[in-house]
Amino acid sequence: MQVAKKRTFLSRTFEVIFLIIFGIFNLIPIFWGVFTSIKTAADISSMPPKFKFIPTLTHYVQVLTT
Repeated sequence: MQVAKKRTFLSRTFEVIFLIIFGIFNLIPIFWGVFTSIKTAADISSMPPKFKFIPTLTHYVQVLTT
């Protein structure tokens, strides 16, 4: 009887770990889009991508004023 409980506990643990990893992979594009939206045009097109940048809201101002 305890063997069945261990299997249930292990299967639930793997299920939770899988769901966490799956959720992280699904959130990466959203974070990438948000970070890209607050970068300048030079920072967006820089190669290799910059992870240190000064955030700006100019893209939002352009969208809301045109």
